Amino acid sequence: MQILSERVRELLEKMRPDQSYEVADLRALMPGAGTDTLREMMHELWVNRQVERVGDVAWRRQRSV
Repeated sequence: MQILSERVRELLEKMRPDQSYEVADLRALMPGAGTDTLREMMHELWVNRQVERVGDVAWRRQRSV
């Protein structure tokens, strides 16, 4: 597991556990972040097992085992 980047840690701290977040929700949490940036951030969180996919277009903060 890698150390999370500062911006990604900031996003993770804003996310509530077990709540689904679509792109519009993530944009509200991280104003100014583009779609590609958000995709990279969520990928980093997913690789580090901090989020899980929910359906086709959403994410949920839930630490994976």
